[in-house]
Amino acid sequence: MRKLYVAVLFTILLASLSQPYNAKPEWLKKGFYAEYDLDGSMYVSGYGTVGLDGYYKWEVKSISGDIATIHTTIYMTSEVGQSDKEEGESEVDVNTRIIQGTDEKFDGWIETDVNIGDIVATPEVEEGITINLTVVDLDCEVTVKYEKLGKRTAIKANGTTTYYSVDFGGTVTATVNEYFDKEYGLLLMIEFYLYFPGGNAYIEFVLSYTNLFAEETTTTTTGLSEILPYLAVGVGVVVVIVIVMLMLRRKG
Repeated sequence: MRKLYVAVLFTILLASLSQPYNAKPEWLKKGFYAEYDLDGSMYVSGYGTVGLDGYYKWEVKSISGDIATIHTTIYMTSEVGQSDKEEGESEVDVNTRIIQGTDEKFDGWIETDVNIGDIVATPEVEEGITINLTVVDLDCEVTVKYEKLGKRTAIKANGTTTYYSVDFGGTVTATVNEYFDKEYGLLLMIEFYLYFPGGNAYIEFVLSYTNLFAEETTTTTTGLSEILPYLAVGVGVVVVIVIVMLMLRRKG
């Protein structure tokens, strides 16, 4: 169980790559942040279904030239008492969203001038295994928990991949849907589906708060004491997969 949990979380942690766009929005400034409620469930044969919840947050700590330092925090807990919290920082090119020192792209926002069929992200769900997230809808409706935004017109990107996973011990199918605000380009919601031998997991991130409309943004402190080097990319979906994998291994 613990091994499967780690596999699920690691798969989510890797998801955030895309083709290069000039993607710097006007609102992206030092102190900007966005918080997302995390809800979901995980089913494992022989154990049943376990509810999952938590949160994900990303924050711009500083901007120097075209490089932003982005701090991310993710916390997930299960209804049976297992929990994990991780944080990291990454240097991100604000024009291309490329995370420095990697080929990956941060997915907190996208350029809004995209078209159907454009690849806006290529999440790596396992080493060497990626999903092309392709724009499939330019005018879908998404309702977020942050009251100042509420119901929004969004850009939807979708992708699915099937592959053999040593961690899961068989064939895995992963599907990711990401929704970005059509006006601001801000990430509004992520839906992640994972089907593995003997079980499945569903994780949803929904925007719950942001200082997008604040006259001035200020930097806040998370108070977490440990930063794991391998989480420096700061990708929320990928972190969730790693956490789920950890929980499964604890059960096993």
